[in-house]
Amino acid sequence: MRNKLRLIFIDFDKTITESDLIDNMRNELKGGFKKLWDEYENKWKEGKISNIECLVSQLKLFQDSCKVKKLGKNLECRDSLNELFSLANEDNKIFIISDNFQFQILETLHEYKNQIVTFQEDKKCISISDIASLIQNNSSKNIFLLSNILTKDHRFIFPYRELSINIMRDLKNPICKQGLKRLIESLYEKNRKIETIFIGCNDTEADLELAEDCDKVFICKESSLIKKIKNNDLICFIDFSEVIEYIK
Repeated sequence: MRNKLRLIFIDFDKTITESDLIDNMRNELKGGFKKLWDEYENKWKEGKISNIECLVSQLKLFQDSCKVKKLGKNLECRDSLNELFSLANEDNKIFIISDNFQFQILETLHEYKNQIVTFQEDKKCISISDIASLIQNNSSKNIFLLSNILTKDHRFIFPYRELSINIMRDLKNPICKQGLKRLIESLYEKNRKIETIFIGCNDTEADLELAEDCDKVFICKESSLIKKIKNNDLICFIDFSEVIEYIK
């Protein structure tokens, strides 16, 4: 065990994957359904509805949940993901943080299912203490997926909203990745130096907040986040080789 513990926060869309699951979902819709999708998207961008309201409304446009699940299975992951995940250990904890749904992400990462700690999809709600318990009760595990959940009885659960209200006090941004990062930091040993690392590509406000709160930042070369982020310790990457070299 090293003196330093690395907490690695990695986004899913366009970071773990080559393409965006949300974009793929939109492309599957036809005619009026695609138009409705865009209307929800525009309302969210204009600040008329929240991230969550937009996401739920868009997902409800799909009558067949199996079809949505299949879209996750068809996504390709970036090269070297397997090597990156192999570095997860007691000194390098990896947290996949995404505002997509758990069942979709697990379809994409199906070959890693046994390595990844997730929430059960039969829960009625998820509180801050549930998030803390998931991590503390699986201390021997090294890869965690923290995302939104569509339950087996078709209810939506958003752990981020609980964090936003109780930690960040920021209702304008219910998908609060920065709050989740701060909660996770608080759970680990106080006698070890902690280094936080962000790996991402999307340019949402939530990703920007998380990136600026981390010690080291790896941003995909094509991301517009590069121009926005105020963090001096920033590295642009094309694939995970630069990240892997740093973590090793």
